[in-house]
Amino acid sequence: MADLTQGEFSVLLYDALNHQGFSKERICKRTRNVDDYCSTVMCNILTACRIDDDVTIEYIAAGSSGEGVALGGGSDRDFIIKVNDLMCVDQWQEMEERFVLQNEYSKTTPGYVRLLARIDFNEEDEVNMMLQSVTRRCFFSWNNYMSSSLFSQHATDFMQTISTNAMPLYDFVELHHMLNGPALTTRAITTMQFESGNVLELKQETDLVFGLPFYSHEVMAKWLKRKRNYEWPSTHLQTDISKMEGVVVPVGDKLSYESDIEWRISYTTAEKKLVHSMDDVQVKLYVVLKSVQKDRLKPSCKNFTSYMVKNIVFWVLEMTPITEFTPNKLMDIIMAALRLLRRYLKLLFLPCYMIPERNLFHGRMTPCDCKRLMRDVENIIEEGPMFLLNNHYVSLSMQLTYKYPDTARDYEQWVAELEDLKPKLDQFNMKLLIALLFNLDLMTIFDEDSVTTSIRYCKLLCGDQPVHEFLLRNDALQILLQRLNTLCRALPM
Repeated sequence: MADLTQGEFSVLLYDALNHQGFSKERICKRTRNVDDYCSTVMCNILTACRIDDDVTIEYIAAGSSGEGVALGGGSDRDFIIKVNDLMCVDQWQEMEERFVLQNEYSKTTPGYVRLLARIDFNEEDEVNMMLQSVTRRCFFSWNNYMSSSLFSQHATDFMQTISTNAMPLYDFVELHHMLNGPALTTRAITTMQFESGNVLELKQETDLVFGLPFYSHEVMAKWLKRKRNYEWPSTHLQTDISKMEGVVVPVGDKLSYESDIEWRISYTTAEKKLVHSMDDVQVKLYVVLKSVQKDRLKPSCKNFTSYMVKNIVFWVLEMTPITEFTPNKLMDIIMAALRLLRRYLKLLFLPCYMIPERNLFHGRMTPCDCKRLMRDVENIIEEGPMFLLNNHYVSLSMQLTYKYPDTARDYEQWVAELEDLKPKLDQFNMKLLIALLFNLDLMTIFDEDSVTTSIRYCKLLCGDQPVHEFLLRNDALQILLQRLNTLCRALPM
């Protein structure tokens, strides 16, 4: 590849990412699959756990999986659980069916807010009774501010109870919970033991964050009125996003003395809309920078997150003419993004795209962290485009596309079919697939369409097509693949 011009190298990278499943079309379809899965799981769990109808809860798929850009090997899922019976607004007003909290921004770091309850808790009125019904507890600390720390603790207890009650629904044998900032990380483990003595263990980690609906004309008006020199985001998209609600999650500024009554403002759904507005070249910029973060930068500085990368991408898109986003200029844009990251590291300030006054480095990355990371970024810039040939996530795909383009296209189709079949298997939590692999007699308890789908999935996994690298790093799937080699020849289709 050394003989390629930068434009030719850019087109090669563009094609390789398409073959890896990062075309605009595949990303949109992946997002819809995750949203559908999210809705199905939420409905099943709420029904199984008999959650009261008067508590309105909404599941939002967040993070890389929710945006459809998760890199190979990343199976964790991130969800925001939004409690819609409460609402946070700039100007308090009484509402019959929702408990209203007033936003207060004084004495808080940009990007954080306090939530004030404008009621007297000594009165036995209908609003107070509704609060008890909706939240099950009175979470308020002194001066009627809602405590983020108490809310987080109760939400954790609530989610642990739900998870425990849902264990039979998904055949979980173990559940482990751990608090990680505002998120409750839940690791669910399913095991199966066979007559041969082999034990199959399947693991799934999920990050759950409880949040409250947040409406702020002040925040969104600033975002909408900000001067922009180029075409992204479009005027229509700006207007749509300015009308969207945000979410406040129960975590305060780490460096604040009153962090227990502070909440962090998040615009997850707005950011998802921005990601989905990206064109085919822009979304590949996002994927490549995510791979750089995981492959080169995070090992050096664990506090440098993919959320920081997303905000850098947003700023690059806003600062760049739309005509620059062509396949043959992809590397130019990637290098420009790395230079912008270097600039922010030097300033010790990475502005949040939705709330530019908020410094995403604040409370997470020290000046030493920024200095060390800046050296790493400078090394990558000095290496030039060829640094991607050592990138764990894209180098193999680039080599395959360069040497064997027909095989690369076959691989793209293989991945697409696997992804399209996987949501159907999720409905059975892989039980049908396991039944096919380890005890064919169990096939009789499933309907014909489900059996056909799972057989096709099995055939794809052990066929002549290349097997996705992340499958080979999963111990449980290695066991599956070993059995597949002997079983699939006997299966129909």
